[in-house]
Amino acid sequence: MRTRDAGNALWTIVAIVVAVAVLAGIAYYVMNGPPKDVLRKEEIHVPANDSKGSDKIRITIPDGSSGKLEWEEEVVEATGEDPVVEAVNRFLVESTIAPEARLVKAIRDGKNLKLNFSGLFGRGYGTDNEGILLEGIMLAVKKNSDAETVEFFEDGSPAQGLGNLELEGPQPVPR
Repeated sequence: MRTRDAGNALWTIVAIVVAVAVLAGIAYYVMNGPPKDVLRKEEIHVPANDSKGSDKIRITIPDGSSGKLEWEEEVVEATGEDPVVEAVNRFLVESTIAPEARLVKAIRDGKNLKLNFSGLFGRGYGTDNEGILLEGIMLAVKKNSDAETVEFFEDGSPAQGLGNLELEGPQPVPR
């Protein structure tokens, strides 16, 4: 009978240790939340462009008809959507490289923009096209905001890269 009591006591101690560990984990999560590099659905949307009342959007369109890549700029009326979101989405459609991809939202964090895409990452477009996509997105950010860096996300999770281009962490916006 003594061994049975010792076995029960051991299981009781194990259960208490596990319960304390679970409660400590929950308390840590409640105090610190999820990792900071993951976009949360409840984040408040702050327009990427702080200029109030801007009614023009600058769209960049790649043109390779001459055999050399050149960037055309088109100025269009704003639709009321975030200027960066509108400019990037117009670029994605106009470039025809990734017309199904969309910039869902741009969240401003100081001089950094967190760009949350849908359908852009997770596939290759070819080295040249991947470079054009990245350059076009950066030009759209440059021409429609004062952001200094950009972070790329796909459906709320940090993007690792676009084909062979590494995109981890903040990427500088060329000026």
